[in-house]
Amino acid sequence: MNFSEVLLLIIAIAITVIAIKITFTFDINKYIENKQEKLKSKIKNYCPHAKFVEINWSIWIQSTFVSPSWTLSYYCDKCSLVRHVLDQSDEERRLELYMKNPDILIKEEKKYVKLLKKGWFL
Repeated sequence: MNFSEVLLLIIAIAITVIAIKITFTFDINKYIENKQEKLKSKIKNYCPHAKFVEINWSIWIQSTFVSPSWTLSYYCDKCSLVRHVLDQSDEERRLELYMKNPDILIKEEKKYVKLLKKGWFL
């Protein structure tokens, strides 16, 4: 190989590297934002939307969905999930299930807290 062939080879390699760099750009900020969004949606899915409350020296389970007076939507106090329609019969059935089996609520709460710690939200 003479000098001109080596020079052409170096230029071809440089153009190839630049083309690959432009094609496969990796935006770390976009990756972190996408990861956080996925984790937030996962947290909302794992939230039990219920909590233990003490009323007159006894333990009850209460829904964390609240509806502000100026909206028709409901949102969860714990995870900020917004629901536009909340079926009261399904909600009562879900809370009744938790009252009969509080272990289910405790397990779901542990998974929820684990995800919160993973995302540095807690």
